[in-house]
Amino acid sequence: MPVLFVGTVRAEEMDQQNLLSDVLRDLEQDGRLALISLQPLSREQTAELVQGLAEAVGDNMESKARLADIWALSEGNPQIIVETLRATVAQGRTGRSGRAQLPDRVRKDLSRLLMPLGESARKLAVLASVMGPRVDYAVLRQAANLGGDEIVRGVEELVSAQVLKAVGEDLVFARKRVQRALYEDLLPPRRRALHATVARAIRAVHAEELEAQYQALAHHHREARNMVRALECETAAGLAELNRGARGPARKLFQRVLISAKALAGDKKAQALEVDAHLGLAAIAEIEEDLNTALECLKAVESRFDRIEIGQQRAATLIALSRIAHMHADKDRAYHYARGALTEARRGGGESVWLPAERLLARIHLMNGNYGPIADRLAHRLERTGALDLREDEADAAASLGLLHALRGDFERAVEHGRRAVRTAESLANERCLAACLQFLGMSQAWRGDFRAALDTFDKAGDIAQARGDLLRLYSLHGHRGFALSGAERPDEALQEFETAEAMAKRLNTTFFLPLFKAWMGEALLQAQKDEEALHLGREAFQQAAELNQPWARSVALRVLARVLTQPEVRDFTGAEKAIRSALGDQDGLGLKFEMARSL
Repeated sequence: MPVLFVGTVRAEEMDQQNLLSDVLRDLEQDGRLALISLQPLSREQTAELVQGLAEAVGDNMESKARLADIWALSEGNPQIIVETLRATVAQGRTGRSGRAQLPDRVRKDLSRLLMPLGESARKLAVLASVMGPRVDYAVLRQAANLGGDEIVRGVEELVSAQVLKAVGEDLVFARKRVQRALYEDLLPPRRRALHATVARAIRAVHAEELEAQYQALAHHHREARNMVRALECETAAGLAELNRGARGPARKLFQRVLISAKALAGDKKAQALEVDAHLGLAAIAEIEEDLNTALECLKAVESRFDRIEIGQQRAATLIALSRIAHMHADKDRAYHYARGALTEARRGGGESVWLPAERLLARIHLMNGNYGPIADRLAHRLERTGALDLREDEADAAASLGLLHALRGDFERAVEHGRRAVRTAESLANERCLAACLQFLGMSQAWRGDFRAALDTFDKAGDIAQARGDLLRLYSLHGHRGFALSGAERPDEALQEFETAEAMAKRLNTTFFLPLFKAWMGEALLQAQKDEEALHLGREAFQQAAELNQPWARSVALRVLARVLTQPEVRDFTGAEKAIRSALGDQDGLGLKFEMARSL
């Protein structure tokens, strides 16, 4: 009589050379075997099974964390779902909670999987479990302290046994529960020692590209109980994330450093890292225009100034405080902090702190119209950065000096320095720096009246900013293009640029340049003979510029209002004269000769 036998077998047992696999192959060749491959359950099916089983035993499985943990352990394997749920329910009934543990039955099954392996393979499997679900093969080789042939044979065994599988240049655990079982079986002292070994291996293998490894290093140092080294790596990782614009991950890393540093209050290195974390959080808040939070972080650093031994940190704190004070329109305090930063920079030595302090002081002078005190400083900085081959800073100094000459009306020298800045940035292949230098050059060309050249220069800067995703640069370029188009008597195109800039300002939540762009837009509206709209926008620009203490923007807004007041349907010449005299007062105070000429 025909008989049907139904059995189950693991896929890895099918692949091994044993009696079972021989029998199954013979049956398949005789046409007497039908193989049905069972796939793991999906995440949704796992949740459904867990919920049904939990209700059957009278347990409330509402916790999403518990469901997620069971899914992570089982990866859809029904047997492990059942065993893990049983263990989790037992845990809850004995008053123990937290992460689900691998059930003993599952652990024994996994142990059986490793039993046939050689000593080198087992050693590599344990070391790999410390490295995580994904294993950097080069780091594994460095950390294993085995001969090359032993490592190759050991990895081949692990791949053959389906403990690991190759993904590109790396290895991954075929099942995460295997990695977890191996890791949880390690005694704490052994676990800490292996984490320290892996950290040393990462530093040796990736010495030339350590930035991408900071977070992994921080994890291994933490697990090895080397907390100061962990904080160093987390701080460095936070700065790396901030530099690439990832503010969310950077904030989490800096906050973690602050929390951990409190437990190491007596350690000087930990205190220094705590300062760096505060400075990082202040920088994030400043980018997000949350000046109160930025100031709170900086004041926390300032309160322990006498205990900060690193001159660069004191200088960086004072530089940030100066910027915040200037944003709050507190000119005297901004100068006070900037000068203090320069003093600290000179005392601490090193170009890395002297240059930012010099640059800040120069920019504050520029923004406040104090051109006399900074011309010699900028020329000296340009000469010094050129001699030291600090080309990015040389480009910045040349661009700043060009901007200064433009503001003073010396457009030929402005364009000359602007071109030097662009050449220097091009030699660096630094696109961020090149886009900034091109924008400075374009502004000088526009103020000189060479609007076609300015538009070409702005387009080059815009292409770079677009490719880099630099939205702030694109926003300001739209405004400057609008100014150049207005100067070229193309008001309709200018208005489109200003409208784009205004929309971007709302998206980016920034007021930087916005009052000036609105005032320039008012002038474009006058060109387009839209006097009523120009009047409305002129008033709006004037009010916003006054609130933000931006005298240049206020002066242009006043000129717009004066021109509207002289129109035949208004003819308020007294009001117009009053407005234009106020505009001239602002422009004279700022030394804006080209603006004064237009106003006169």
